[in-house]
Amino acid sequence: MKERAFRLLRTLACVAGVIGWAALCLAIRAQHCASYPALYAVNRSSLLLLPFLLLALLLLPAVQALVGLRCGYSFVRLSCFCVEITRTDRLRLRWRKQPAYGAFMLPPRTDGASPYGAVLLSPWLLIVACTLLAGLLMILLRQSAMFRTLLLAFWASGTIAIVTAMDTFSRVLAFHRSRDLRRAWECGLHISAGLEAGGHVEDMPEAWFLPYPEALADHPLVRLNNFNRAARLIDQQREQEAYGLLQHFLRLEPGRQTYPLIAAAILNGAFCEALAGLPPRCLNRLEDDVLKMPLPPQWEYARLLARYARALFLRHDEAEAAAILPALETEIEKQGRRRAILVRLQEKAGLLPQESNQ
Repeated sequence: MKERAFRLLRTLACVAGVIGWAALCLAIRAQHCASYPALYAVNRSSLLLLPFLLLALLLLPAVQALVGLRCGYSFVRLSCFCVEITRTDRLRLRWRKQPAYGAFMLPPRTDGASPYGAVLLSPWLLIVACTLLAGLLMILLRQSAMFRTLLLAFWASGTIAIVTAMDTFSRVLAFHRSRDLRRAWECGLHISAGLEAGGHVEDMPEAWFLPYPEALADHPLVRLNNFNRAARLIDQQREQEAYGLLQHFLRLEPGRQTYPLIAAAILNGAFCEALAGLPPRCLNRLEDDVLKMPLPPQWEYARLLARYARALFLRHDEAEAAAILPALETEIEKQGRRRAILVRLQEKAGLLPQESNQ
């Protein structure tokens, strides 16, 4: 309730700021129109605003990347809609099918001690600088027809600064108060980069998966890291510990932001229950509505594996399990690994001799 009230107040403050800024810009326009009516006698196209906005959009991720490099961060990629610059052995320019925007940089540390203020604030400060520059040019060119275009730029950049200010400063303040949140942010970025590069959580450093205080369990950064930690524990055959972590996700209220986490927790929890002999709470939830929502294609492996476990350990139907197996084998071949859990399920069900997993 307290969090919802805070979000509501923040939204109201943002709306009030945007309305106030628009009123200020309209007042400036009315005053300027009264002082220089000749400039408003002819309709003027606002297309001249586009180069200004395009330049700002190109500069925002570039400035963040440069500031990050200055603070010791490692460059991964810079995306500006469908154009992406990546770095492996050298810088590469490529075309993206799915648009993206921003700079992806890896912090120099994963213990919560990386510099963060300048990196997080740099895009917002650039937007403020663009607003101030547009305001200065408005003063200098107030007798020119360019004033109207500059006023639009002043309004647009100022509005963006107001809308993004709350999130930017909330994150900076949260990081200032909690080193654990900074660590979650740092580790989450490194884990994401490793997964994007085709790595697997079981091969990543243990330091990226250390536990967090229970008070932070609801924070999105900690949630994501805890989920990856649960996946790692499953791969390490520590299903009891993983199942304990997944309980938090299973208790979440279904919604647009939470249904993927709940769905993934049910799927992972299902084969935890099968392997550890736990009560079949997740095995009984494989037909829940959250699992009927759109899920990433790479989750098909977990969905089939959970159904295979249900067929063997809840329904005790080897024929049903055998019908699922070909599709499951196909998914394993696509991913190139992840056969170990399937083998362990088959061993536990008596379909394979125990030494086959050696």
